[in-house]
Amino acid sequence: MKNVVRFQNWKRFLRGLFIPFIYYQNLSKEDALTKKIYKKDEEKNIIFPFRKKDFLSRNVEHHGKIGDQTSEKHKETIKQQTALTVKRLEKNLAIGQDEDLLKMTGLLYNSGRKYTAVTERKSKQKDDVGYKYKNKDTGQVGFDEADKLSAYITARAMKKTGVDKDVAAPYISAVYYQSEFKTAEVSEHRVSGSIQHGDKEQFVQSYGEEVYELVQTLIKSSNGVTTYSDLNKQAKTISLGERVIEKELDFFAVHLDDREPRTVDEIRQKYLLESDSDEFEQDLEKVNNYEREAERLRQSERETIEWQDDQKKQQEEVRRKELLERQNRNKIGDIGFLIGVAGINAKAYNRKKNLEKDIQEEQDIQNSILQQEQDREDDLLEL
Repeated sequence: MKNVVRFQNWKRFLRGLFIPFIYYQNLSKEDALTKKIYKKDEEKNIIFPFRKKDFLSRNVEHHGKIGDQTSEKHKETIKQQTALTVKRLEKNLAIGQDEDLLKMTGLLYNSGRKYTAVTERKSKQKDDVGYKYKNKDTGQVGFDEADKLSAYITARAMKKTGVDKDVAAPYISAVYYQSEFKTAEVSEHRVSGSIQHGDKEQFVQSYGEEVYELVQTLIKSSNGVTTYSDLNKQAKTISLGERVIEKELDFFAVHLDDREPRTVDEIRQKYLLESDSDEFEQDLEKVNNYEREAERLRQSERETIEWQDDQKKQQEEVRRKELLERQNRNKIGDIGFLIGVAGINAKAYNRKKNLEKDIQEEQDIQNSILQQEQDREDDLLEL
């Protein structure tokens, strides 16, 4: 299979307006790109190729339709999972999260799967649709690097919708890093190996608290359906999700002039469509006030950092002076010690010299006495 992530002509396949419900309907349809990626069997079914490492599997490839993801984790199609995700997000929305953007992200969360489907070594379950192909077991459906491609498609769609890139960035990141907190089995081909899998503290340090919270919300809302009986029970939720996509997300994506602007750029785009200058000035002033306040906070933070740096430098200078004083005191002590040692050595030397002098004087006296005795003996002999 061609490496979809490196496909050079993605922009050509993502031209024009982004209409959420049309995009949703096309999740189960072939397009120019799928025709380049997948082959078909004689019955016009799509053949999901094996991963390179699984090509020696005893099973055969999955033969089915665009959007299939039949495995022990998913009985629903990509399209059905998308509708479920969008609807579930209504009740899983966390404080501070933008509902419209979050639902848009849920819509695009698994967009890359359409173009990255593969057959895995592991066999399907016996009650799975497509369990057998020509009396041979078929492998489960998986996806290679779908998160990367989903994030790219999400970014393109957000841009077409007119969402400012700084506003969209956390949502795109949540799609890109979604596998960091899924199960080890699901995340076998996860996109990031930079942190220990599932480590919240490291993840937040690397990508931020907002991205972490978005990842958790999206994972909770996109869980797969694991049985066909449960899939039947989810039919109403799927239908309601489709309605949200058609009625709410289409309106959000198309009617930029009816959305509350979030940035100066969005305000300018909005008022290309409207002519109420008073309202324009009011909205612009709101955003400018926000930006001025943000700049004030940034300046305050810079001043705090500078103050902390000054304090740190002063403390380091005090420590440096104290160290020099200690070193000087140590040097003075060393000199005193050497002088003391020299004094002790001088006294010992003098004592030694005095002792030698006493011994020599005693020796001289003895020699003198001996000499006198010898002289007396000589005098007697002469007599």
